[in-house]
Amino acid sequence: MVDFAAWSRIGGVLSIACLIFTAVLGFLSALPLGFYCIFAGIFIGIFELPFLCRCMDCCSKLARIMGIFERHLILRGLAYMVISVLGFLIYGYVSGNLFMLLALILLALDGIAYVGAHFTREDSA
Repeated sequence: MVDFAAWSRIGGVLSIACLIFTAVLGFLSALPLGFYCIFAGIFIGIFELPFLCRCMDCCSKLARIMGIFERHLILRGLAYMVISVLGFLIYGYVSGNLFMLLALILLALDGIAYVGAHFTREDSA
């Protein structure tokens, strides 16, 4: 059986790395692409940060605030998919690079994994 919760966490971290790398390339080639990737990376980072560093006090406070997305994985998955769709729209508008396309596909797959984790009732931690 597929462990959707674990794969979605791994995908979230990989998405952040891809978006940051794409942002650097985006600032060099297309400014809207760079800004989108920075904001999407920050947004995904906020979602994944409570999971990544539960030991720090500021992260545990953020984890309590973002608790709704921890309890309802379908909301997190849908948010990831919306971010991905917006990214595909920007990608089409500015003719983004291959790294952005890969980051958006990874983000969409990550959203699907979170929805899968919700429907298989897997724990998010």
